Amino acid sequence: MKNKKDVVVVFIFMALIILFPSIVKADMGEKPSITIKIENLTTSNYIVDLLIYATDTKDYYPDGNYSNNGRIIDADKPGKIDKNGITVYFDEIAKDRNITINQAKQLYNIDYNGWISANTRNSLLWGTCNGNNEHEHNFHYFGVPNRYKIIVINNDTGEIKVSNEIIRKDFSSKVIIDYGSMNINSKGSLNVKNMVLILLITITIELIIALFMNYRKYVKTIVMTNIVTNVLLQLLLIIISGNYFTKLILFEILVVIAEYLTYKKFMKGESTSKILVYTLIANMITACMTFIIK
Repeated sequence: MKNKKDVVVVFIFMALIILFPSIVKADMGEKPSITIKIENLTTSNYIVDLLIYATDTKDYYPDGNYSNNGRIIDADKPGKIDKNGITVYFDEIAKDRNITINQAKQLYNIDYNGWISANTRNSLLWGTCNGNNEHEHNFHYFGVPNRYKIIVINNDTGEIKVSNEIIRKDFSSKVIIDYGSMNINSKGSLNVKNMVLILLITITIELIIALFMNYRKYVKTIVMTNIVTNVLLQLLLIIISGNYFTKLILFEILVVIAEYLTYKKFMKGESTSKILVYTLIANMITACMTFIIK
């Protein structure tokens, strides 16, 4: 880089990543999510989970990682073997879900006519199961189920309550559940704040790469292009139904093509191969950021 301002920009961005890792979602846009609000519950000493329906062994491990249930294998740390012969690490599950090992075992062993715990099996479903004073929980990322039930276990009384089946129709759902009756009120939501934050992070990453490639004079073009492509990407992921990964791959390819053609038109005199390299690198980095940083 050719001046101190560029170094300062890079330093500030890296500091933001280190200080606020949970907010970095980059170019991949918003992820599917379910926010659960439990009303008329008088204790914070409870656990909550999503139940998914399993008809065969594959459904028991929806992240596809049969060998270690989505957890890191430690050859020196033996796990428990479940009824399907799969090694399970309850201490890792408990740590991820912020519950005790006994609670992790309790959730994992639940089977209500094929309805089983999602959070103890799917490493692509993020969120915590322990109770809190607000009685609100958010489960998100690629493992969010389309069909589920909600289970609430009251640790004070030992009472276990399960809702009726819920079909998720919205990309981001907010579910209000009455603990007394387990009646459900569900509605979709759009997190504009997160969308703006994702856009700003994406633009920052793209500009840093542009500085390294000496595209300083095309800042306006890069910013305007990313505003359009990123907003469209996020909206399409939310609006259009279907498999998230399939949509993601298709839309990312379209974004790369659209950005390349735009840059090629407005970056007069620049090498087309260099423009293509920039477009590919910028989009690959912003896309990968969402998997690296939670």
